[in-house]
Amino acid sequence: LRCSGTEKHILHCPYDFNVVDCSHNKDAGVKCYVKGNCTHGDLRLVGGKTYHEGRVEICSNGVWGTVQGSLWGRPDAIIVCGALGFLFNISYSRPVLDTTEYGKADGPIILTDVFCSGDETSLFDCFHSLRTTSLVHDNDVGVWCHPPEPLCYDGDVRLVNGPVEHWGRVEICFSETWGTITDDFWSYNDGKIVCRQLGYSDQVVTVRYDAYFGQGTGPIYLDRVRCSGLESKLVDCLHSKDTSGDTHAEDAGVECAPKGLCSNGQLRLVNGTIESEGRVEVCVDETWGTVSSDSWQTTAAIVVCTQLGYSSKYAVPVHNAAFGEGTGLPIAMDNVVCSGSESFLVNCSFDSVTIGDTHSEDAGVECYEEKDGNCTLGDVRLVNGSSEYEGRVEICVGGEWGTVCDYLWSFYDAQIICRQLGYSDIAPQPISGAKFGPGTGDIIFTEASCIGTEAEILECYHNSFIDSCSHDNDAGVICQPGDKCENGEVILVGGDGDYEGRVEVCIDGVWGTICHDLWDQKDARVVCRQLGLPDKYVVPFRDAYFGKGVIPIVMDDVECIGTENNLTECSFDQNSVDCTHSHDVGVACLEAAMCNNGEMRLQNGTNTSGRVEVCVDGVWGTVCDAFWSTNDAKVVCDALGHPSTYVIPYYGAFYGQGTGPVFLELVQCAGNERNLTECPHTKEVICSHSQDAGVDCLSQRQCEEEGSIRLVNGSGAHEGRLEVCLHGVWGTVSDDGFDDYNARTICNILGFRSIGQALPNAYFGRGVGPIHLDTVFCYGGEQSILNCFHSLDATEDFHSEDVGIQCFIGGECDHGDVRLVGGSDSSEGSVEVCLEGIWGNVNDRSWNGIAAKVVCRQLGYSDKAVFAYSRAYFGSGSGPIAMSNLRCDGDEKNLTECSYFSFPFFESHFFDAGVKCFNDTVEENCTLGALRLVGGNETDNITLAGRVEACINGQWGTLCGDILFDGVGDSICGILGHSSQGAVSLHSANTEYGAGTGPIWLRRITCVGQESSIFDCYANPETASCDHSLDYAVICKIKECEHGDVRLIDGDSEFEGRVEVCEGGLWGTLCDDGWDHNSAVVVCRQLGYDTHYAQPFHFNKFSGASIPVSVDYIYCEGKEATWTECVYSTFFTFFCDHTDDAGVRCFNGSNGDCTNGDVRVLNGSASYEGRVEVCVNGEWSTVCGDSWGYNEAYVVCNQTGYGNTSVALPYRDSYFGQGVGDIHVLGTACDGNEENLLQCFHTATQQNCDHTSDVGVRCIFGDECNVTGEVRLAGAASSSEGRVEICINGVWGSVASFRWTTKETNVVCGQLGYSNIYSEPLLNSPFGAGEGVVQITYADCDGTENNLLECTYRLYERLYTHEDDVGVRCFESVSNASCILGDIRLVDNNIIGSATEGRVEVCLTTGWGTISDFAWRNEDARVACYQLGFAGIGSDAFSASTLYPTNDVPVHITNVRCRGDEVVIFTCPYSAANLLVTHDNDVGVQCIPKDNCTEGDIRLVGGDSEMDGYVEVCYRSAWGTINGRFALPFESNVVCRQLGFSDQTSLVYTRGFTSGPLTDSPIALTFIICFGIESNILDCSISYNSNVEAVFGHDNDMGVSCYPAEVPTSTSAVISPSVSSTVSSILSTTSTVVSTSTPAVST
Repeated sequence: LRCSGTEKHILHCPYDFNVVDCSHNKDAGVKCYVKGNCTHGDLRLVGGKTYHEGRVEICSNGVWGTVQGSLWGRPDAIIVCGALGFLFNISYSRPVLDTTEYGKADGPIILTDVFCSGDETSLFDCFHSLRTTSLVHDNDVGVWCHPPEPLCYDGDVRLVNGPVEHWGRVEICFSETWGTITDDFWSYNDGKIVCRQLGYSDQVVTVRYDAYFGQGTGPIYLDRVRCSGLESKLVDCLHSKDTSGDTHAEDAGVECAPKGLCSNGQLRLVNGTIESEGRVEVCVDETWGTVSSDSWQTTAAIVVCTQLGYSSKYAVPVHNAAFGEGTGLPIAMDNVVCSGSESFLVNCSFDSVTIGDTHSEDAGVECYEEKDGNCTLGDVRLVNGSSEYEGRVEICVGGEWGTVCDYLWSFYDAQIICRQLGYSDIAPQPISGAKFGPGTGDIIFTEASCIGTEAEILECYHNSFIDSCSHDNDAGVICQPGDKCENGEVILVGGDGDYEGRVEVCIDGVWGTICHDLWDQKDARVVCRQLGLPDKYVVPFRDAYFGKGVIPIVMDDVECIGTENNLTECSFDQNSVDCTHSHDVGVACLEAAMCNNGEMRLQNGTNTSGRVEVCVDGVWGTVCDAFWSTNDAKVVCDALGHPSTYVIPYYGAFYGQGTGPVFLELVQCAGNERNLTECPHTKEVICSHSQDAGVDCLSQRQCEEEGSIRLVNGSGAHEGRLEVCLHGVWGTVSDDGFDDYNARTICNILGFRSIGQALPNAYFGRGVGPIHLDTVFCYGGEQSILNCFHSLDATEDFHSEDVGIQCFIGGECDHGDVRLVGGSDSSEGSVEVCLEGIWGNVNDRSWNGIAAKVVCRQLGYSDKAVFAYSRAYFGSGSGPIAMSNLRCDGDEKNLTECSYFSFPFFESHFFDAGVKCFNDTVEENCTLGALRLVGGNETDNITLAGRVEACINGQWGTLCGDILFDGVGDSICGILGHSSQGAVSLHSANTEYGAGTGPIWLRRITCVGQESSIFDCYANPETASCDHSLDYAVICKIKECEHGDVRLIDGDSEFEGRVEVCEGGLWGTLCDDGWDHNSAVVVCRQLGYDTHYAQPFHFNKFSGASIPVSVDYIYCEGKEATWTECVYSTFFTFFCDHTDDAGVRCFNGSNGDCTNGDVRVLNGSASYEGRVEVCVNGEWSTVCGDSWGYNEAYVVCNQTGYGNTSVALPYRDSYFGQGVGDIHVLGTACDGNEENLLQCFHTATQQNCDHTSDVGVRCIFGDECNVTGEVRLAGAASSSEGRVEICINGVWGSVASFRWTTKETNVVCGQLGYSNIYSEPLLNSPFGAGEGVVQITYADCDGTENNLLECTYRLYERLYTHEDDVGVRCFESVSNASCILGDIRLVDNNIIGSATEGRVEVCLTTGWGTISDFAWRNEDARVACYQLGFAGIGSDAFSASTLYPTNDVPVHITNVRCRGDEVVIFTCPYSAANLLVTHDNDVGVQCIPKDNCTEGDIRLVGGDSEMDGYVEVCYRSAWGTINGRFALPFESNVVCRQLGFSDQTSLVYTRGFTSGPLTDSPIALTFIICFGIESNILDCSISYNSNVEAVFGHDNDMGVSCYPAEVPTSTSAVISPSVSSTVSSILSTTSTVVSTSTPAVST
């Protein structure tokens, strides 16, 4: 048959009747197309990713068809692109021959062999053929055309639908299509980047939310944009592209400001009534902006006025848009802080990000001219006084007189006023409260703050913003005229004779008294000399001993040398602002001495007790109690011949206040001095007689047992001030760091229950006598307070800090009862619960509506609706806090059935929880707890959107959306029966739903999205700050499915595909975090398939999802019936995207020759080794080796019957040859206990794996080598270097590690017979990658081992490959002519062998060389000195490049990193120096000689006796101290036991040992932890760190106090249940002394 195509009937075509070679297998057929759906010659592009690319289709006779041609080229593409309206240019048109990516067509092939010249207008005009009958669509052609004018480029932004071009909805371009951005996290910084990208100013007017500029159309591209403010384009900011739950109702907008309107830094005042006032506008980034009045003060206003040319003396800051709001302008500055001296406002400190500010806070100023009106700016006058020297202060501003507010009005302010008026500035009196009558007119300023050096009052800092002052607060002054006496005259007033009295002195013509600060004998001696009276025996008096003066106080802080002839020659201060006449000083000028120097006496007590007085320079004086201690009291008692074994030091003038001088302060006696004056002390006394020290010399002990305790001054034995017995005397305990946990320990020691609270600040009254302990810290199991960590140094504490204890004894209530306290009725109040018979509050940590429901139900109220209050809404409690971290399920009958922490010691009553309950009554309007949506439209009788209202007490009320938290809308929609996913939350007032009326029930609502009631969410019932403009509204989604459903999508069959689960009524994917075969089995079981095995797929194997990710993590055991019974999470889906979608393939039994999970090993020399293959659905599959290790090999060997050989060697990289077929098992991770390989975690997703990665195993010992631990070097030509291989289980294998140092390589080289002190470690397979097994992947040696397996090591781990194989370069143990390999020496200016200091040089095979190390530390210096024969501690490391430079020898090694306990330097990690290392960092050391001591010996130094003092240990041949910063009695017990004393109730402390100076010995150790049972201190865990020494020095030297060995021991300590198991194990092995005395009660 031969038709031309133009015939109307088939029989009109030529044909042949002779059918001789045809059969029906050659019958012809035809496919016809509907005519008329296109115009002949039309072209189109199909299947492309964009509209300008795709498969070429042409219309022929009304039918679309494709084009083919092996000659298809660029001229042909030009014709197509030109015909379609794209750029007609050879550079912009590309032919496409492989159109696979455009999909396969199913229509006719119209043209073939097309060949165009480029000038044609249609493809039909080009040469072509219509012979297409034998062609298939595999050769269809396509084109890529360039758009005539690109719509936009990726990342472009534009503003749409605004009233001006620089305002509008933000749209961004991707794939040449514009789309919007959601307003989630939309902020000022995000808007700034949009404006910057568009060329506008960085000063954003405002950002807009909730589609303020109208809703966009098309795609929503970005969500959760978070810019730092530094980016140049919006796409550079952090963002999410998952917008599946967003709508155009959330489109973001911005209002930008154009540039070029002004010069940066320029200022102007706008909208004032005169030109010198107005709203401040500043030019920033070439656009005008306003200034927020946050922190806007007078200093800023002065800078503005000065910059604008007005007076700098005075300006008024104006707040809160008093000159109108700068609407339409950005807010350019916030929190402006100026000193007042800046030239420009932009030179002040300010915030450029003004988030949260509005134009209602715009700042303004009022500026003034220097001369204006009736007076000059800054003039002052006194008004309404009885003389010209006094009166109400008035100041001239703006040509008018005004007053000053007396707030903060002070001596210095009055001094400047008097000085400015020309009067004396001595002893001015500031007057407050309008004493000279209230003024009229303006109040000029408040908060004056002069320093006393200013010339005018306006030079002082002041606040000209007046918001809370009236003329009732007008300030005044009383000045002194200054002309009544001769400067420097002195007189004595009020004494019994002319030799004594109150001192009065003339200063600048004004008589006045002297304040007693620093007043002492030297000052008194000058007064007596000036008056011509005897000046040898003088008595200075304080505290108005001769009566109070009535004239001004003109001198303070007088400090004389004692040789001056006039008091004004001494140093003094005229400004006695903090002094009163009760502190006036006096003197007595005596003819004879009162006593002999050094004598002491006790006054106002008994023969053996009283106020301590000491004779200095023939005069009796008292002693200040600062640092007054037991040792000081002992010296007094000894000197007076009284008993001194048991003494009580007293403070605070316990025996009454003395008179005369206070001679001694900060007395610190060791206890063996003959007189107080021999003790260290200071005579620069600032104490008053209210701090006079006292003493009581006891003849017997006050208390018997050291460490026993009692509670004093409470209502019973269970409470009171805590006192402890030390040295036979009761003393108090400081409240520093004393918390409820310590209180519980004390209660337990006293025999009460371990529930109590600490009451600070002398709650039970101030104690007397010594303060024994400070900074007490207990673990909770101690049976003596002395076993707690504590300090004996309480010299800086006072009895006002005495701690009290209240132990709770129970029996008040029945366990589990609850009650409400502090409410207006019985249905509300703070929640109190009874635990163990004790009422206590509930802390609001984790407190929510679910827990509140349990309380209300327990009290008989309804659980349908509750109000949960926090932060002590009903008032703070005062007793214990019984519960915190409360977590309830909601169905509990009693609050104690919930999870909680009982009696937490770290909580505060500021966070007490409260509740409001309701009765479940039937109301006409609504049901308690019900929700509804109001104002939305119904669809199929369903309301999906509207304002949210809740029912309480029969009344509907709204919810406040002050913060629209994620999850709240989901919960509301779920409660209403809609989908609990994808809800949109918004403010109803901005929608057609409108604002509500009536009550607002809750605010700050936070839900997880799965609550069954809105009252189960975290919410705040305090809604006073809300109004109906913030009413909550939601838009819900219709349910697509039932929660818990599962389906498989996009697989090749119904039993495989992407896993999609129904969460909250919507379908979503499942992230593959935690996804394994057990989870896959559960999904298949739920779908009805076989549950023996299911293949898990990861990494989006079945791609194509367009729905959100619903579950971010899942863990199943494999036995669950549905996936919802597994552990899963929905909270962190934003960490996942669809590249993590999980998939599964289910099976219906095994279909092949093997059973799922079977394994076999192939291609080895025997059945115990070979390539691993596992059976999956009847097919054998190899295993990809990307994570193959020992655990996996053990599982295979056990499964194949070789589990008893204890050998399982993993092989990778197809060591036993490559397998064939599909790879179904990848990423295997076993723990080694599984019964078959498929029980291990694995995936079926094939990523970058092929049969070159097939794994294998060997399950018995090998025969490659005989000695386990033997090493060899491979891969190098030299026998002294190579890849390290080790023999384990008869097989050679490599060592692969990221950590490989000289310590490890020294062991390897020594094992091979080379030098074991010098070698070079090499990483990253320097001698080529090994084959076979990686035996070891981590080794940690100390350098002294004989075999690599003697080091700490780990067998092969799956993270490592042969690319991580390590190598080594060894050296012979030979010496050269100049030195022995490994030797070390000191060189001092080329003098070899310096005594103790010099440049360090080491010997290698090439001779001597230096160590160059910029981080050379004392740890390294210790090792160098020890190797040199000096002490191994006390060394100083330094840089020797300046002190001891050299170029005579090379640099040998660098990067030395010693611990400090090594013996030689080459056992430390180090690196060989390369050519880049110079002598600039050559190192040196300064060593100290060895001491004659035995390693591990200890001694106590600086103490009162052999049983106490600082601990020194003989360590590395020298005596040294121990840093005891974290020391406990466990450490002191070891010390005392080692010294032969009792190891019970020893005391440990740091810093300032009371009876001795700090030691000069070096620091031996900076860290020590003992269990308390060691026999030698060096048996404890010890270390040295030079950084710790540098920070703390000797400040934390450890000291101990021991007791004689005959002290009786007690049973093991009782362990508190709350103590950690580690501490419990320590305490249970340590005996402690337990007080058996009955707690004493104070009388």
